[in-house]
Amino acid sequence: MKSLAYALLLPVLLLALNACSLTPAYDRPHVTVPAEWDALVEAQNGSTEAAVPATIDWWTRFASAELNELMTQALAKNHDVTAAAARIEQATATARIARSRLTPIASASVIASRDRQRA
Repeated sequence: MKSLAYALLLPVLLLALNACSLTPAYDRPHVTVPAEWDALVEAQNGSTEAAVPATIDWWTRFASAELNELMTQALAKNHDVTAAAARIEQATATARIARSRLTPIASASVIASRDRQRA
């Protein structure tokens, strides 16, 4: 009976393994890169020319009033997010301390003494 099960299992496994190779070959699409990005590519390839650092207000290059408003709100609320993350970290630590009281504590001690008896 086991040999019949193995005989049926082997073709199924071979078909499953063969199905993995049925994916078509990937053709990478050609993408045109703006000339401004060449400095970054050269810096990544080990060129001595350094890439230009990002400006503080990089989002203004998109000329989107909605993006400008969102970034203004995000920068104004950034301290709130940092404080919330600190509160989450504090609550996690408090929960860990409370949970540690539920675990058993093992302790051991060794006492040695020497008595001298007079005969």
